[in-house]
Amino acid sequence: MEITINSNILIGSIIAIIVIVFSLIGLFCDEDEKLLTHMGYFACFFFGTSALALVLFGNSVLYSENTVFLTEIPNTHEYYIYHQGDEQSSLQYMEGNKLITDKVNDLEIIYDAKDEPYMEIEEGKSIINQTIEKNVTIHMTIEGNE
Repeated sequence: MEITINSNILIGSIIAIIVIVFSLIGLFCDEDEKLLTHMGYFACFFFGTSALALVLFGNSVLYSENTVFLTEIPNTHEYYIYHQGDEQSSLQYMEGNKLITDKVNDLEIIYDAKDEPYMEIEEGKSIINQTIEKNVTIHMTIEGNE
């Protein structure tokens, strides 16, 4: 899993670590010096560790890759979008000014596609908001002059 550090993750982590350190100091100091009760410090520790876990792992994305055999070769010089529906999958691409949608049935998952056109689908599912992101790479031989 790859975690990209951005300012939100960095600031959230620093705040959570400060809360954790404050709670640990409060739990182990003398009774006369305590600002909160024992349960108050424990609640701060629990809040800090939970916040740190959410900040670090809440934005992470799980990825799985598939390689799919193309039953038909669409136009090779255009932009493609792969849609996988409940009943049927489709491949959309632009042909000139027209959007073409090809229904693709019975896609065969293969992992060794030598000399055959295929596409790789990289699908990520966010843990917190359950969004699905798809990146499609289509591999095919282009014959002729470019």
